[in-house]
Amino acid sequence: MRRFTLGLFLCWLVSTTFAGNIDSLRIALDYQTDDKERLQSLYAISYSYLTTGDTAGLSFWEDGKRLAKKMGEDQLIANFLYLKAYFERGFRDNHTDAYVHLTLAKELYSDLNEIKSVANTNLLLAEYHSNIGDYSTAERLYRAAEISYLEINDIQEIGRLHEHLGFLFEKKGDFQKAIDEFTLATVYFNTANNYAQLSANLNNLGDLQLQNGAIAEARTSFLKAIEVTRLHSITTIDQTYAHFNLGRISSQAGDLEKAESQLVNAYQLAFEQQPWHTETFRMAKLLGDFYGKIEQPQRAIALLTAQAEHMPESPNETQLLVYSQLVKFYSATDQWEEALAYSERLNSGQIALATAEDQAGYARQASEIALARKILADREEAAAYSAAETRWLWVVVATALVLLAAFGYMYRLKEKHRKKALANATHWPELNKRFQALEDALNVLY
Repeated sequence: MRRFTLGLFLCWLVSTTFAGNIDSLRIALDYQTDDKERLQSLYAISYSYLTTGDTAGLSFWEDGKRLAKKMGEDQLIANFLYLKAYFERGFRDNHTDAYVHLTLAKELYSDLNEIKSVANTNLLLAEYHSNIGDYSTAERLYRAAEISYLEINDIQEIGRLHEHLGFLFEKKGDFQKAIDEFTLATVYFNTANNYAQLSANLNNLGDLQLQNGAIAEARTSFLKAIEVTRLHSITTIDQTYAHFNLGRISSQAGDLEKAESQLVNAYQLAFEQQPWHTETFRMAKLLGDFYGKIEQPQRAIALLTAQAEHMPESPNETQLLVYSQLVKFYSATDQWEEALAYSERLNSGQIALATAEDQAGYARQASEIALARKILADREEAAAYSAAETRWLWVVVATALVLLAAFGYMYRLKEKHRKKALANATHWPELNKRFQALEDALNVLY
């Protein structure tokens, strides 16, 4: 009770402090006249709101972005764009705006030579392309991010990047490349002392090695995962899953007694800790397979029935495998009524899965990213047209200036000749008179 009360007090204190900071900034904003100070306050306020999903920050974001653009503060413009992308992606599932803002932020960060920020945007853009099945673009963006992270020697992010690449190649079915990437991820996470991620990636690595038939390497990976979690007191399901996978290896080696002990103990521990977890459902399915292998279908039914009671409202593909196993075992033991009941649950679950939010989300992401890329292409086309229009205008102006200069030169030349001719017209008659007077004088003398 005391812990509960203390927890409530801490939550209240944090929320009160957070609200107080925003209120203070908003009050200060009303009295600030310096644009730089106002810009910093607007960013801080919009950041505080938007990173928690509060739409109250949108008006401050608009004002801040407008002021940053007016002042030519490219760094803050890029930060505002990235912040908006984070908000749209994380809280609104508005992937069109998120993709557009990420791309625009990346362009500005590139111009500013903000290496880590460029890498972060590439990582998020790559995740989008991976989700929609555009693996070649995703890999290109991941590799670009890798170069940036290597340049600044961000070990933690390099490890995370190789983890993403491992999942990417696993989706593509290229298990050997996936193994290589997860191996690199474990090296970097170990160097960064991120033991939770190290443990998780050792399990990912062992899983793929097991699928690839590399039994000895898989056993080594699982044993390392167990050792890491034990040495660093990490209480995650990764340790339990590693123990379970060692049971799978024992089963493949033919040591069924040892395998059963390892599988049952690991599964029971996972079931007690997190019965709803996807990995717990995966263990139940695999343990059911093991019971089928040793011809103990009733034990499999009892296990799977208990696990099925924790089936979520929107099950994923792995969780639905428990229903599929139950249908199989009930059918094999001629319990047709129960088999039919779980078959109906399985069909309902598969229909729900087909229309599930995650699946629909990926499909929606594909269409929204296509729209975002069209918006960016239209923007580039408009910018190119504007640049061409500006160039054409300058050509017209330059041509007009050349013609005007030529006209001015011809006018000046014409005036020069006119004045010269006028001078000649007044000069020669007077000279003729003088020559005539001189000639008359000479005639008189002679």
